[in-house]
Amino acid sequence: MAEEYVIGIDSGTQSTRAILFDLKGRKRASAVARHPALTTDEAGLTVHGYEDIYGGLCSACRSLMAEIKNDAGLSGGSICAIGVAAQRATVFFLDKKGEQLRRPVSWMDRSWQENEKYSSEWKEKLDAWQYFLVNYSRMNWMRRNEPRLYEEVDKYLTTAGYINYRLTGGCIDTFGNNLGMPVDRERWSLYEKDDVYKGMGVVRGQLAHFINPGEIVGTITKKAAKETGLPFGCPVTAGGGDKQCEILGSGTLKRGQAYITMGTMTGLNIVDDQYIADEYQVSRHRTYTAAVPGLWNAEAVSPRGFWLVSWFRDNFAGNLNSEDKEKTIEAILDGEATNVPPGAEGLITIPDWKSTWDKPYAKGAFFGFDMRHGRAHLFRSLLEGIMMQLKISTDDMCRETGRQIKEMRVGGGGSKSEVAVQAIADIFNCPVKKSEEPETCSLGAAVCAAVGAGCFPDFDTAARAMGQNYREFLPSAEHHKLYEALTEEVVKPYYHVNEQLLKRLQKIYNDMY
Repeated sequence: MAEEYVIGIDSGTQSTRAILFDLKGRKRASAVARHPALTTDEAGLTVHGYEDIYGGLCSACRSLMAEIKNDAGLSGGSICAIGVAAQRATVFFLDKKGEQLRRPVSWMDRSWQENEKYSSEWKEKLDAWQYFLVNYSRMNWMRRNEPRLYEEVDKYLTTAGYINYRLTGGCIDTFGNNLGMPVDRERWSLYEKDDVYKGMGVVRGQLAHFINPGEIVGTITKKAAKETGLPFGCPVTAGGGDKQCEILGSGTLKRGQAYITMGTMTGLNIVDDQYIADEYQVSRHRTYTAAVPGLWNAEAVSPRGFWLVSWFRDNFAGNLNSEDKEKTIEAILDGEATNVPPGAEGLITIPDWKSTWDKPYAKGAFFGFDMRHGRAHLFRSLLEGIMMQLKISTDDMCRETGRQIKEMRVGGGGSKSEVAVQAIADIFNCPVKKSEEPETCSLGAAVCAAVGAGCFPDFDTAARAMGQNYREFLPSAEHHKLYEALTEEVVKPYYHVNEQLLKRLQKIYNDMY
């Protein structure tokens, strides 16, 4: 009998990964394609190119299928299904012919913040989350700024919805990826209230049809098979947002468990089997439907996260190389950072490369320099700064929700950094389990595929069967004491102490440009 496999696709901001897993969760083949860098379009929006995301998926899948074909041990197997996880809140605008009307707007774009100036009429009619959706809606922005294009929009899709459309021909999305869409998170359904749609500037027919994770989206079309190399007629299953699939792939499914995703955005998610309420512009956390029906993920974030590692690599370490051709620049930097003591000898990073609603003037900073500090100190400080900021957000979330973290796991590309994982254990003062397989997002998508294909009766069974081994990192009491002092006495008050200076900086810059 031929061995059975599933494919998990992780379509992120910076790259697409396509990985073949067996039903024991073992990675058997993989491929990655980097996306071109985000750009600013003529309207000032942060965008991907028209074909960057789907083109990256095609490239990764073609490479994966070539690797499978060339491996006699794999080529005789059966691919049961394909699961898709995708970056959240990046949106696509299609006309009646299914063609893109403008370049997809990235989740990193901040233009949506303009919406609130024009949305006061909805504040009294809607609850806090619905009002957030009105303000966050890219269609709301288009209605004012690109009225001609706005009138031509036939479909308004998330990245997952668009990928599913290109692969299967159907506009199908998942309740497991709902950021920016009119999804009633508590009830796992679209809102019934018309005011939500009117405020967002959308009509119901412009949205995809939403289904639960693990349900069948459709099958690979002949056109998609030619473009991607994926088997014609192979089932495609609904997954979740990339963060939600990471959580699933890590096996974090029980109340009290928490998972830190170390990707472009770094976030900590607490799992719960009950909805955790939040309020826009009151709470710092958000609650999202999980990649498992009936579960929720309450999320605290460090907005730029490990995007900063890529930024640092490209700007300060581009000439690094190693005799070991398999060793990445990030791995070299991490090795250098192991020789720097915790706290980076007084060098502090404030990772505010992206402002937020509660810190509109925030800017990133390295400070505390002296003659001891070099590249390794900068890199270690950057990792520590991300995690200290995440600790502050997590403490706020736990205080607001009354939740406690009983177990912590980590995954994602950034988890390859042992310096970062140990810093998490020390900063949070909690044992941390690092998954043997760092590509937990693709694995989570593969679990959704295995459930959808009927390989397992439910998510719990699939997650156990395809679960990973873990390496545990234990906290150091001495290092925790140091990080606690830095977090409370330096990092936490930094923004408020310097807020007026940051305001002046912003004004000078705006006046000049």
